[in-house]
Amino acid sequence: MEEKLKEILERHEDIIERHETQVKKLVSKMDFCKDHNFYEELRISNIEYQALNMCVYRFREMHTEIREVLNAWES
Repeated sequence: MEEKLKEILERHEDIIERHETQVKKLVSKMDFCKDHNFYEELRISNIEYQALNMCVYRFREMHTEIREVLNAWES
């Protein structure tokens, strides 16, 4: 069971990293839109950011907590 959990965590680590990259791209896009007065694009990007950022944050926190439990279990 422990090995299966590790496999799941590793697989989801890649997914989390891809989503974190997506969040960073949205931040860059919002900065660009703000600098160039593209207010509608900024508004849309901000909505996308708000929707994605909290999910990614919570997913990362859950992943970290499970990893910590597994590490404590191994000790």
